[in-house]
Amino acid sequence: MRIAWITAAPISAIVGGGATYSRSVFRVFEGLPQTPRLIEVPLRSRPMRLGHKLEQGMAFARASLSKLPAKAKFQMPCGAVRALRRKIAAIEPDIAVLGSADLLPCRAALDGVPFVLIAHNVEQQLYEDQVRAAMDRFRFGPAAWWLSRDLAKLRRMETEGVRAANLIIAVSRNDADTLQELGARSPVFVLPPTFPGPLPDHPRPAVERPLKLALVAKMTWWPNRKAVDWLAREVMTRLPSGTAELHLYGPGSERIADRKSGVFGHGFVPDLREVWRAGHIAVCPVHQGGGVNVKVAEAIFNGSPILATPHGLRGLPAMISDPAVAVRGSSAEWIDFLQSNDAEDLASRTPKAETRMLFADSAYVAPLGDALARSHS
Repeated sequence: MRIAWITAAPISAIVGGGATYSRSVFRVFEGLPQTPRLIEVPLRSRPMRLGHKLEQGMAFARASLSKLPAKAKFQMPCGAVRALRRKIAAIEPDIAVLGSADLLPCRAALDGVPFVLIAHNVEQQLYEDQVRAAMDRFRFGPAAWWLSRDLAKLRRMETEGVRAANLIIAVSRNDADTLQELGARSPVFVLPPTFPGPLPDHPRPAVERPLKLALVAKMTWWPNRKAVDWLAREVMTRLPSGTAELHLYGPGSERIADRKSGVFGHGFVPDLREVWRAGHIAVCPVHQGGGVNVKVAEAIFNGSPILATPHGLRGLPAMISDPAVAVRGSSAEWIDFLQSNDAEDLASRTPKAETRMLFADSAYVAPLGDALARSHS
């Protein structure tokens, strides 16, 4: 079986939670019993090199003259569909995989080839959150009109694509239910972020104050920036000295460090094993965003206890009953918890093996194979 795996850029060359999730789905496909031949077809040979804001501005400008939304224009270079049609004709795949909903315009190049859609989020819900936040600043005038129009285009693109897909891979049961409400006619297979190999056994630091809180995140993603700002401003600055330290890992984290508040930025970390070995508790303070937080899944798989907001565990209800998972909502609740003996108890725990196996590649290979076979029967 030949599978054309369509991506915006080579998935090995990009960073962030979305790339981690894409690689996990790719690995599960590689493990299918029929040994498929996966042929990666990136629309760009490398990630975009212009600044993120400049690329966004260019996408908005292109979208103003198109039926497509800005998020699709951001991912797809000019002439992408024509070039992709030639590549698909040369490959003659049995199936195509669209690496995200932003790539749904690529359907035009498939010429009837059945396709699988990987849904990292329900994009229209996520974009609606962004538009709503922007509307607080642009209640009137052309900006508000343009954003509303762009959201309508994205809704139409995603809904039509969901209804046309032969199989949809959703990151959580929550998202799967929403996609089915959008009118999905095909099966929706739930595949959370997963990781390869046996469960890791990392050495853990001795439990002592200050507790080291570890947060791995790409700071160019707006829910991550808002989450870090909330945790640093509303929690860390209000803790008594010596209670806890916040250690940030990921691109851009070094620029927002504030040692006086107990916030340390380590920048990009090529080997995340040092995070799991050094941190007492992984934290996920997000209050916005969709899908499943990839770093929550990765922390649990690697045996780290976790402290999260309710939104940080969105789509992961099975984890909440694990004693190594603590859920707190408000800043006052986080402050009280981090000062208590409960925080030290959490730091001493390791998630249960059955919880960690929720995020193992091997748990999903056979079920995905069955779902793929049913979608083409």
